[in-house]
Amino acid sequence: MYRIVCEIVRSTIMFLFSMRVSTFFFFFWSRAYLCNTYIRYPICFMTNILMTLASLDVR
Repeated sequence: MYRIVCEIVRSTIMFLFSMRVSTFFFFFWSRAYLCNTYIRYPICFMTNILMTLASLDVR
């Protein structure tokens, strides 16, 4: 389980280097703030990341 999390974090970090970091965190944390307990709910956490990647990809 932890190995999967590490891979997700690693891929996310690599993504940050290839994109605008400030824009990513703006979208990500704004959505994470709306879901206060995103840490307790991995599904919501992953949804925040996927929604952020989707919004950046469209832009």
